[in-house]
Amino acid sequence: MTYRFPNYLFILTIFLIIFSCSQKKKVLFRIEDNGEEGFIDSTGKVVITPKFAWVGDFNDGLAVAGNDTSYGYIDEQGKLVIPYKFDLDSYPLSLYSLKKVPNELRSAINEASFADGLALFFDAIKKRYGYINTKGEVVIEPIFLNATRFKQGYAVVMTSIDNSNWENTRLGVIDIKGKIVIQDKYYKLSRLSDNFLTATLATKKGESYYFSSIVLNNKGNVVNTLIPGQIGLFGEFSNGYSYGSNALLHQLTGKGYFIYDSTGKTLNNPDNDETLYFEDVRINKGKFFWIKRDNKYSWFTLHNKNMKIVDLKVYDTIKGGFDVNGIACVKYHNPQTNKSLFGYIDTLGNFILEPKFDNASNFRNGLAIASLTSGELIIIGYINKKGEFVWSKEIR
Repeated sequence: MTYRFPNYLFILTIFLIIFSCSQKKKVLFRIEDNGEEGFIDSTGKVVITPKFAWVGDFNDGLAVAGNDTSYGYIDEQGKLVIPYKFDLDSYPLSLYSLKKVPNELRSAINEASFADGLALFFDAIKKRYGYINTKGEVVIEPIFLNATRFKQGYAVVMTSIDNSNWENTRLGVIDIKGKIVIQDKYYKLSRLSDNFLTATLATKKGESYYFSSIVLNNKGNVVNTLIPGQIGLFGEFSNGYSYGSNALLHQLTGKGYFIYDSTGKTLNNPDNDETLYFEDVRINKGKFFWIKRDNKYSWFTLHNKNMKIVDLKVYDTIKGGFDVNGIACVKYHNPQTNKSLFGYIDTLGNFILEPKFDNASNFRNGLAIASLTSGELIIIGYINKKGEFVWSKEIR
């Protein structure tokens, strides 16, 4: 469950920038200059001079920061308030995320950020994970084989792992006091969200295993069986909906992703009532459903639990779907210019910024990472919603 990152991977490029903000509503954005990292504010002003090998999110007023061998935490003035003492070689990866390469590095960094006043850490002597507070004090002892960052007061933890007998690999859920609130008996477990989560039980039968994927409520009670006999990967619930992937079906057909609600009912074809499967699925706020078919993305809303396509265009790539302001970053192939570039659409499919960027990300807190080619130069940095760069650097 632990991934060992070569040191060079922590010399991060601007493409791996993670937006940062604190509970004080002070919003900072990470930048890289000459191989070192710091922060700007929403106007593009440098507020923490780039001087760190790498930095992560600001949460609870602190951001994870590190060098090639260890990491600690800085405050919003750039002062190291929790010293470099945590081992990079034991950086945790998310146990619940469906994010794929190359997002593993981003996922790992985010897992060490503060949430609910707690941050995950690894005890190199005990070889276990625990949690510290914003003073750097241990408040949940390192007793877990792996764990996730807290979200809304809960975290997923691993209490046992056995690669020779999967029945003995056990995941559960703890609260901010470290108390197990959902029994640690599952082979896989998604993060608790909207008071629901999805779990997979592994049961050994002879020399083989039987897997059962089930929907649980926040008390750990079974709501419904989702995939009997098969193993899958599952996302978090959003306003009563989640998405998963039937691993075997995806391997055989490439179309194993499906949508289901908190009762365990899947989105079905109205003609034959069979589950609809796709190449990929993203859900935004339980309202907008992005699906990938024939290697292209499109999106829809639900009308009487049936798909209603809103936008007739299809897209090569999406960067997570719609944000809280109803703006999505998409890669669109323009048949008139025969070029595929990134732009931004609203929830009717209209472009608010025409596709002109070589690469781009979703807006967060008013800015987005983007790059474009201008003559012999590549301009890379942060843009505002007018498409103007507020901070950038040029690469020849």
